[in-house]
Amino acid sequence: MGNRLAIGMRLRTYIRKEEVNPLFKKLAEEKVFQLIESNYHLAGIYERKEEDDYYVYHLKKELLDKELVPFIEKFYSLRYEGDHKMDSPAVLSTLKELPDTSSRLAILHDRRFQTYQEGEDVDYFYPKEVWTDGIKCVSDNAILSLDGKIIMECYGDLFEFFRRCIVAQLSDFRLCESLTVWIEG
Repeated sequence: MGNRLAIGMRLRTYIRKEEVNPLFKKLAEEKVFQLIESNYHLAGIYERKEEDDYYVYHLKKELLDKELVPFIEKFYSLRYEGDHKMDSPAVLSTLKELPDTSSRLAILHDRRFQTYQEGEDVDYFYPKEVWTDGIKCVSDNAILSLDGKIIMECYGDLFEFFRRCIVAQLSDFRLCESLTVWIEG
């Protein structure tokens, strides 16, 4: 099928301890996390948990409970206009019928909607403050827009520009901080 341009919400980010812990010898632990959190917009609306092999950032449940449906509704009104609504009306109808956030997120796995499905992004972070081969960051995302076939190189700065523009339009919601743009596939 090829790769597609995706816009969505970063729900979770996983970072292997074996890649991060060696940096603690060069920088204070909180400084390392601050660099990662700043680069991936993980401060404030995410909780960091330590698991066996990973540091995992989860989008805060109380924020999802409060903003998920209104946020997606506003995003869709900006993204899908006129006759180009895709399946966004069906997604909103379905989400509003479901009783809670857990069930709303569970349907991402079904991939029955183009405008609401799971996606994964893998990125490497190279902190300037310390020389490193890169920290692999894997994110589980909720795709809200998935378009065309795309072939690009060196797109990080352009995607960050797209992200900032979208965030500016959705600044009424704290969930706007979870938005990310990536190539899916």
